[in-house]
Amino acid sequence: MKKILIMEDNLITRLKLKEVLEQFGFAVHTAREGYKAVKMFETAYKSKKPFDVVILDLIVNNGLNGSGTLDLIRKIDDNVKVIVSSGYISSSFINYQKKNNIEILSKPYKIKHLYYLLNGISTY
Repeated sequence: MKKILIMEDNLITRLKLKEVLEQFGFAVHTAREGYKAVKMFETAYKSKKPFDVVILDLIVNNGLNGSGTLDLIRKIDDNVKVIVSSGYISSSFINYQKKNNIEILSKPYKIKHLYYLLNGISTY
């Protein structure tokens, strides 16, 4: 069972995403903002029960955003799979994607697209 960490500031989106992914059989943990997500990630990593995938909302109100969270998580584990999700992804973000070895999921997205990314399927 894959262990997933979701950092999403929108409560409804966070809860719905957790619910759907749990129905697919994933173990899902959530955080509203980046500092909480980093703490959860670090705790899991140190306990030898790391997250397999981290899903980060790029734009966060009142907290550490997705790119800041990514930077801190990469200092803990440079190899964890990261999916960045946002409705505000620009063309310049493609360079950021390549530099940080991440997947991008533009909002709004279909759950099947996220499911494919979580399972290592790059085409859908």
